[in-house]
Amino acid sequence: QVDLLAGDDTATVTGGPFVAPALAEGQLTALGSTFEVSVSSTVACGGSVPLLATFTTEQGPGFQESFTLDVGTRSLRFDPLDEAPDWRVNPDGDDTAVDGIWELGVPQRVALLGTTTLPGEDHTPGEGKLSFHTDTAPNQFDGDIDGGKTTLESPIFDLSDAVAPTMVFWGWHVALDFTAAGGPASLDTGDLVVFVSNNGGETYEEMGRSSENTTDWTRYAYRIKDTLEPSSRTRFRFVIADETD
Repeated sequence: QVDLLAGDDTATVTGGPFVAPALAEGQLTALGSTFEVSVSSTVACGGSVPLLATFTTEQGPGFQESFTLDVGTRSLRFDPLDEAPDWRVNPDGDDTAVDGIWELGVPQRVALLGTTTLPGEDHTPGEGKLSFHTDTAPNQFDGDIDGGKTTLESPIFDLSDAVAPTMVFWGWHVALDFTAAGGPASLDTGDLVVFVSNNGGETYEEMGRSSENTTDWTRYAYRIKDTLEPSSRTRFRFVIADETD
């Protein structure tokens, strides 16, 4: 049984719950009916509303999935990172990290002192299983960045006709000191820094950064024009650095 709920008062959901046919593990299906979502006029164009899907199985556990509905926008390009042939790690050859280097692979859940440091699956629904991580090996400290920075660079996006483009991605970020007395403590290093270029990667400007410690896949969104004018040669970089061990 599948139901859809509004995450706050910015939306109203009608329809459901609906019962899906029997499914094998990993199988996809379309529900026979649809939910309708009415969005409040207080939500600005380019904003989003939170939704919560709940799933109850006949003989197994129930579970939930949170996601957002973007309002008044359309997706110009979506990259599920299933193969990521045009993404590059250490594009300038000057990265210094010796551990925790960006890697494309299937994540395997890792937890340490009650904190999930590596999720057990990627965020994209469907058959694709790959995502980028600072090491995907199932060891408590394999994903820990040591010795410097590691850089992940995107392919080039043509955004020359976009009116007000926003770059959106889902990330899982943990920057904690697990040796601290009394339990994990926040670090002053290890920010996730996002850069943007409008000349194909010749030069970059910082577009945003996050020092928060997340407990699940988290949506990040940055308005490109707040940093520079998008072009037909727009490119992004994701950089994390930690000089400590």
